[in-house]
Amino acid sequence: MIYTNDHRPAHVRVWDAGRQALFNSSCPAGPVGLRENFGFSWPEVNELARLPQPHVPALCARWKTMHGDD
Repeated sequence: MIYTNDHRPAHVRVWDAGRQALFNSSCPAGPVGLRENFGFSWPEVNELARLPQPHVPALCARWKTMHGDD
């Protein structure tokens, strides 16, 4: 998830059952890096970090459309 009124640097949020992890996108091509973790175990964080990686170029393009350059 990317909020329309979010702050820099470019990042993506992953939510599940009240837990949240924020990953910096490292635009334009990654790799994503954990910024904050609220409630996920480390094995879960490692798995979650893999999920957005293939989508980083698209996420960065969307961020740029919404917020300008990172």
